[in-house]
Amino acid sequence: MWPYPIHAILSEFLILPNNFLFAGAGTGKTERVVNESIDLIREGKRVLVLTYTTSNQREIHDRFVLKNRKADQAFAVKGLFTFYLEEMIRPYQRAIFPDRICKFHFNDNDPHKANGRTIPGRSEKINGKYNSIYYLTKDRAAAHSTYLAKLACAINKEARGAPIRRLEKIYDHIFFDECQDLVGWDYELLAMLSKCKSMSITCVGDFRQTIYETAVTNKKPGTIAEKLAHLKKLGFNEEYMNESYRSVQSICDFAAKIHESEKFLPMMSAVIAPAGESHHVGVFVVKESNAREYIEQFHPVLLRHSVTSGTAYDDMPMKRITFGKSKGLGFPRTIIIPTDSHLKFLQGNTKAFDQGKTEAPKNKCYVAFTRAQFSVAIIVPDKLVAKCNATTWMPA
Repeated sequence: MWPYPIHAILSEFLILPNNFLFAGAGTGKTERVVNESIDLIREGKRVLVLTYTTSNQREIHDRFVLKNRKADQAFAVKGLFTFYLEEMIRPYQRAIFPDRICKFHFNDNDPHKANGRTIPGRSEKINGKYNSIYYLTKDRAAAHSTYLAKLACAINKEARGAPIRRLEKIYDHIFFDECQDLVGWDYELLAMLSKCKSMSITCVGDFRQTIYETAVTNKKPGTIAEKLAHLKKLGFNEEYMNESYRSVQSICDFAAKIHESEKFLPMMSAVIAPAGESHHVGVFVVKESNAREYIEQFHPVLLRHSVTSGTAYDDMPMKRITFGKSKGLGFPRTIIIPTDSHLKFLQGNTKAFDQGKTEAPKNKCYVAFTRAQFSVAIIVPDKLVAKCNATTWMPA
């Protein structure tokens, strides 16, 4: 009998297939990740799920335990920054920095710039040696979050690929959840991981919902088109989840107009409004003068750009949440406090979001419009209602 398993021989010559799952809003992305993780574990695989936010980490872990009926040592969920620090940087950090990096420091902005200019002495290398203050805080105890992926790449290079080889010994499959949030150096690391012979990768996300990014950087890929092209270049197999279990078809169709130029696969709804809700289904504009009556009648959740928006309705008993924090959530009915760009879009301006420096405003609009199950209402100044391309709600 041949002394070696055939899969062990083949793994020396073949790279396992990697997949990109484009999961639209409300299509059951988390359920898919959990189900596939359970299947892999039952095959004897070790699985790691990476995601950006702590709320997603909790949701994935809790749903796995519920579905699997117990926790499993072969299943791990980590934040992306924690993964970079614990799995790629610390084990081999002495290749660049001798002292232990205790944690990461979250950056809202580039820590090396002030008033739009680079601070002197902050270059990555000085006299050919790595500059600790480029990657680390002044006390050298924490790594800047915006440079974590770049630091992981640098350490992997200096350690001659040892961090990647270490990962292959620990995990058989890694899910990158919310992969739309990856940017720049994240994709360099993804390229390295995608070449592993004994470990496969699945990226899951919806680039129309990119409202956070892991780093403040100009390094490509950054736009939706660039990220999709990068994954294609890496040879990821593509699969689309386009059946919505959250929103009725009329909401799916309206939200699709926001990214119409990108020509994404249309979303198909599996939601049928029950008799008790079918009297008010779809997307509506509501006059400011009628907004209070609408809210009292339908009890929607109010979605807004920031906590300072829509304060005129603060006295009304309803849930309020910002566009960003509503991501991943769903509600029976929503009412939106629109931005100027939203109002222009409602009036037929297809380039309403093109003036922004990033795609975030456009994507936040998409997120806001895909939270509701049965109805989305937008509060519009009375004088603009007639110009909007949506049904106007009128009191009975």
